Amino acid sequence: MRRDATKIILVVAVVVSAVFIVLPFSQKMAVRNVISPVLLLPANLGNVLLYNFTVLKTNVMKYDERCNRLALENALLAEKLGLTRDSLREAMVDYEVVPARIIERDLVTMNRLLFVDKGSASKIEKELVVIYSGSTIGRITDVTGRRSTVTTVLNPGVRISARVKRSGVFCMTVATNEGLMANYIQKDGDVETGDTIITSGLSDVMPAGLDIATVVRLDDGEDMFFKKVFLKTMVDISKLQKVYVMLPKAAPAAKKRFFDPFRNLEPRAPAFPPP
Repeated sequence: MRRDATKIILVVAVVVSAVFIVLPFSQKMAVRNVISPVLLLPANLGNVLLYNFTVLKTNVMKYDERCNRLALENALLAEKLGLTRDSLREAMVDYEVVPARIIERDLVTMNRLLFVDKGSASKIEKELVVIYSGSTIGRITDVTGRRSTVTTVLNPGVRISARVKRSGVFCMTVATNEGLMANYIQKDGDVETGDTIITSGLSDVMPAGLDIATVVRLDDGEDMFFKKVFLKTMVDISKLQKVYVMLPKAAPAAKKRFFDPFRNLEPRAPAFPPP
């Protein structure tokens, strides 16, 4: 049955081809104009869908970058308004965010080291802060021309000066074998489950007001002075595909002043009175 259908299709194709060969050129063009839109309809639809997908992806990336920039600005502005009478506000500086795509991870934990596709060619330098949605992800620790290494807050070597957003209690976040923790919070320190831990601004590397993690568990432990405060990062670092590098804005260049050789001269009375 299938062989007969194949033979019929083959015969029809040969006959149609022969007819097209015999037809005059003008009639060939007329037939082509009728048949071409039908035959090329799937390809045209595919091109339209592909174009729309590309435009949509570009718009999503732009909106994602804009949301991160606004989240950063809101975090810094909120912290600045909350520290109106605090000397920490003097450390507040303006930043711009540079999007960077994650191209590789450390193969053991998948969240301690991230490798991104931006480097010194994009003005990326060591010690710059890396964020996502206004939350601290880590900092740049190694830079090449078009590649950088991000050491995240979950790496045991990273310590961040922080404080409890609600109560203002200062602490130090550090990754341990037990997980991410906030150290140096005294037994009677005002911290509760669900509190947000933010950067304190007492470091030259990270500005104040960026979210770091939330408190998930408290334990008095065996220490006489400090209790254990277990944290969870605001963002699941192992699922990130993109991050943003906080790049300090360059100071505006000083305006050149016109040199006036007579600016310090004072008018004097003439030596002889006028006639």
